[in-house]
Amino acid sequence: MSDLLEDPDRIAALENCIRKTASKPSEFLGYIEAGIHDPLVAVAVSPFIFSGGNQRFGCPGAGAYYAGNSFSVAISETLHHYALFLRKTPGVKRNELRCYCFVNRVNCDLVRILSGAVLNIEGHGDASADEVLDPDCYTISQTLAADLRARGESGVVYPSVRQKGGECVAIFRIDGVEAPHDWSRLLYDWEGDAFSSVWHCDASFNKIKIFKYL
Repeated sequence: MSDLLEDPDRIAALENCIRKTASKPSEFLGYIEAGIHDPLVAVAVSPFIFSGGNQRFGCPGAGAYYAGNSFSVAISETLHHYALFLRKTPGVKRNELRCYCFVNRVNCDLVRILSGAVLNIEGHGDASADEVLDPDCYTISQTLAADLRARGESGVVYPSVRQKGGECVAIFRIDGVEAPHDWSRLLYDWEGDAFSSVWHCDASFNKIKIFKYL
């Protein structure tokens, strides 16, 4: 993943992101140099380089860092989004998708979105949490994210849409999350229209034991 930070245009985009979102930009500009040599730093900073137009709490030109509060929540969320991506990718039939699981710490205060709550969004009015957490439409959640960013908020914590009882975070500021620790490697078995299983793997992505049959 370190190649994400070898492209001059992406480096420039990240520098701009840091200046806009970090509370102390000079401290975090060092992430760029570190990220070129350390893939784990690249994991933390790369989500802020890309447009967030297709993300629940993204905005045009502003991505976010997403994580779940447990291993199983992270699996459920990524299974859903990887499946959407693969179904839209021509010619992808049976395949094994290599995935990494990272663990890291959130370093900022977050706005909590509670089920059943009503939120007031500047320029939009009231919106229910159900609208913000719509499984398929991100229009209201992106409007809320833009409003929260304008207020200087660092991110949100919200109920997982893909696993009942789980929670997720979306971090807006690059200094809101630490560089992660490499915790686990996984293989997702893709059957052409859906995933069939998730496997724990060794460092070379050899299957060790099944995590879940789907």
